[in-house]
Amino acid sequence: MKILLYLITTFLVSSQIFADISISASVDKNVVSLGEQITLQVVVSGDTTNIPQPKIPQIQDFQIYSSGRSQSISIINGQVNSSVTFTYILSPNRIGEFEIPPISVEYKGKIYQTGPIKIKVEKSVSSPQKTVPQQQNVYQGKKRGVFIETFVDKHTAYVNEQITLTFRFYTKVNLLSQPQYSPPDTTGFITEDLPPQKNYYTIIDGERYYVSEIKTALFPTTAGKFVIGPATVRCAIEDFDIDDFFSDNFFRRFFSQGKEVVLKSEPIEIKVLPLPQPQPKFFSGNVGKYTIDVSVDKQKIEQNESTFLNIKISGVGNIKSLTFPKSLIENFLGKNFVIYDPITSFDINKENYVVKGSKTFKIPV
Repeated sequence: MKILLYLITTFLVSSQIFADISISASVDKNVVSLGEQITLQVVVSGDTTNIPQPKIPQIQDFQIYSSGRSQSISIINGQVNSSVTFTYILSPNRIGEFEIPPISVEYKGKIYQTGPIKIKVEKSVSSPQKTVPQQQNVYQGKKRGVFIETFVDKHTAYVNEQITLTFRFYTKVNLLSQPQYSPPDTTGFITEDLPPQKNYYTIIDGERYYVSEIKTALFPTTAGKFVIGPATVRCAIEDFDIDDFFSDNFFRRFFSQGKEVVLKSEPIEIKVLPLPQPQPKFFSGNVGKYTIDVSVDKQKIEQNESTFLNIKISGVGNIKSLTFPKSLIENFLGKNFVIYDPITSFDINKENYVVKGSKTFKIPV
């Protein structure tokens, strides 16, 4: 029995000794135009469930927003394998060639790191102005059978302030196919869907229309002038007119597949203002209406003993982009505490089509 226990203990110790992790980083594109965004994904994996948080270095001339994390755990023949993907949104502030420095993670006293990633930011190329096609209509010269529109609640906003984009699809004729919706181009904005989709009837010029409505929250990442592109809908509708009932065209149209129409909304111009100057000393770029709650896991600790400092930021705004106020915490605690990178979690609520919620930073100190 002692030999068996010894073998089991040796196996467990050996598994911990040889437990190892790996870290990798990738971007969705290495060349972008000013105003576009880059998605950075950092994957940390290993044969342990205690995956550490990577250290994201300061990247000059870029704004960085955390976009959450996802984790997968598998156990095969008693071997635990865990992988956590950390996602970040990068928004360049100027044109040039840049390098994302190595991203590191510390595990059991050993440092693991990725290689650097080169990024090239080019001047935004203004697309040649195109004439937005008139929305095709099955009833030529008569009231429209189907049409769409997009609009925003404001045309001027500050960086990281919510703009609500509304899309509406109106129809008073039978649809012969499922509408194919292509959302507008929103380069220069972080987007958040605002469910649920609304469906209702409305009266326009005495005609009853069925309306489908979709809302999206837009958060501008940099100051400047931007254009929200046209939304597009393709669908097939009845190509039938009561005046054709006694004509040969009636029978051809009755047995036809209908008429395909392509609907496009008008582009929308948005002016994004820079944040007011001068900014507070420890301002980190977060915009919204927030409250902060601070607590610790232990009120009393011994020397060289650690505890967790919990910072919960709640309110209305782009919750995912809230950044850890490290410089503020360091200034508050002083040099008597060593502050490590936090474990983050967030809870988002989109009631009444306003993005709100909370983000919690759990910091070992």
